[in-house]
Order: sequence, then C-alpha cells, then structure tokens
Amino acid sequence: MKNILILGGGGFIGTSLSNELCKKGYKVTILDSYGAQVHGPDCTQSYLYKSLNPAITRVVGDALDDDLLLKLLQRNEYVVHMISETGTSQSMYRLRQYTDVNIGSVSTLMDLLVNNTTKVKKVFLASSRAVYGEGRYTYESLETIYPPIRNKVDLEEQKFDLYDQQSGEILKSHHTNEEDKINSISIYGFSKYAQEQLVKITCQTYGIDYCILRYQNVFGPGQSLLNSYTGVLNVFASRALLEKPLDIFEDGKGLRDFIYVDDAVSATIAAIENEVSSNKTYNVGTGIGTSIMDAAISISECLDQEVVCQITGNYRYGDIRHSIADTQKIERDLDFYPKYTFKQGLYIFLEWVKSQDIRAEKSDVIHRENLRKGVLRIKK
Repeated sequence: MKNILILGGGGFIGTSLSNELCKKGYKVTILDSYGAQVHGPDCTQSYLYKSLNPAITRVVGDALDDDLLLKLLQRNEYVVHMISETGTSQSMYRLRQYTDVNIGSVSTLMDLLVNNTTKVKKVFLASSRAVYGEGRYTYESLETIYPPIRNKVDLEEQKFDLYDQQSGEILKSHHTNEEDKINSISIYGFSKYAQEQLVKITCQTYGIDYCILRYQNVFGPGQSLLNSYTGVLNVFASRALLEKPLDIFEDGKGLRDFIYVDDAVSATIAAIENEVSSNKTYNVGTGIGTSIMDAAISISECLDQEVVCQITGNYRYGDIRHSIADTQKIERDLDFYPKYTFKQGLYIFLEWVKSQDIRAEKSDVIHRENLRKGVLRIKK
C-alpha cells in the first residue's frame, strides 16, 4: 500500500481522512501544528488529537520547517496538502496570516520537491469552493456573467440577490463547474486559488502528478466547536444546545452545498486510488443547495426542540450569495456519489455535538471582533 504524508492531517477533514486510510492499510504520516484556534490551548485534550488512530505516525511541527518537511517527503510517495487557515471573514483582516500559511506552506512544499530528491509521485491539494466567488449566473437571455463582489450600497439597502445594475434584472444562479471562471472575492478564496496555481504550474513543469479537490461546505463530527470562523453549522448547533438564538445573516435565503465529512473523505480516497484523477480538478460536494434558514430550521427539527431563528439582515464583506457544486465530473471520473443526505449527516453531527463541552462557544466574541474590524455590518 502507498505511504502517504498528510500535511494538516490533524485537522477536521485531515483526521477523518488519516483514520480511514489507516483502516484501509495505508501507511499514514501526518504533520500538523495543532494550533490553538482549532484545538484549544492544550491540543492533547482536543477531540481531534485524541481520535487519531495510534497506528498513524503523528509529527507535531511547522510545515514551513524545510528540514523537517524534507525528511518526511523523502519517506512518502504521496502527499495530501490540507494545511489552511480557514474563515472568510477573518481572512479579510488577517491578510498576512492567511497568505503566509496558505500560500507559504504550498510554496515550501513545491520548492522542496523540485530542488531535492524525494519519493513523491503525486500531490493532492485540498482547495475550496471559495475560489469561484459568486460563481456563474445568467441573464434571462441566457448570457453568462460572473458577477464581481456585491456592491456595498446594495448590501446596505438589503439587496442581497445579484442583479443587473442597468436593467434591475435579478440574475439566475447556476451550479458551478470546474471550468467556470475563477472569481475569488475574499482573501481566503484568493489564497486557495494561489495554492492551486502553485501546484499546477510546478507539477506540470517538473512532471509530477497532481489532483486538486475543491471542497464545498464540509461538516460533521470533529469540526472545531471553538473556531466560529469556519462553518455555520457548528455555530448554529452549539448555540441551539446552549439555548441561544441563531442569528442568520442577510435574509437567510443564501444557498450552500453541505457535504458530510465521511462523503468528503470517500471522494478524496477515490481520487487517491484512481489514476484517472491525475492532473485534474474536482468539485467535492452534493450538488444540492440548502438555504441558511432551512439549515437552521433543520437543526431545530433534528434536536426536536424549539430554537429561536433570527433573520438579522446583518451582512459580512467577503460572503457570497449562493454556492452549489456541479458534481458531474467527479461522478463520471471517480464514480463518486454522496451516501448521506443533509439531514442524515446533521443528525449524526448533532449527536456528536451533544457529547462535547460547548461552554467555550465563541460566536459572540467573533461577532464583536468582526464588527470592530469592519467586516460585519449591522442592518440600519
């Protein structure tokens, strides 16, 4: 079986992927810094740290450490890069942190690969749906448009849908496919596309195989309940169980493609195990859109308790209106189809959240920080 190095393998998706590969007989090594924002002040007490299969080689360290990373590259044939500072809103005011980590970790990896002798045959990159920005829209005439970032005046006036500035026509959103225009509107999205370009250009130049996986909104057990910057479902779940209201931004009608973590892992393994994935890019999602409001209502239904859902009209710069993946390519090439519906995954996720200590839930703190930084705007 393959020797696989997973950079960022101690994170949410990385831990699940590492454990599943280990079960299948792969020899897995992970490198992760186990940062406090995700794992808390003592990483050894975090769920993700404790849940890693002991048969996996765990290395706690920095992927920007050339000597350490080179030693690991010389022992492994396949590399999965999952290192990323995540969180659209935070990226808008911590630009250096996001570019140093997200772009720096990939450039370090590729630099070491081309300037040293290693065993690496293929690189897999965990990218994001954020690279598409608002994605693809059409007019009534079916003419395609890739809208820029939404106008601040429109957001202030509670106009959240994308529309033509001259005619006032509301644009129609479409599932985004891998060939659609890259149109990032956040620093996070920009940094993820920079990762992709570093991998593609370097690998194509030096004859190294690669595969890029653009994950949609992944959720499930292990998603950090301390890090309120990533994932609306972990925030909603924690607040619901603490009997706090769920504050829904904009009008609650924005659509997201939620994919359960086990399905995201299955898609990744399908790419690892199938040579047809070489030098290709895939969306990893369900192709089904769920509104933020419906997600909040589903949490109430799954918990079988009354949850206060407040449509606030507040909005954040860098957020997009709709995001749903076109999954035809991964279905065709890798025969990947999600096994879990949104509700099925949500039930499992909520049962897990119930078993965790959620008293340190920080969404109110993050809310105030976003306000101070000017990223979050309150409805007037």
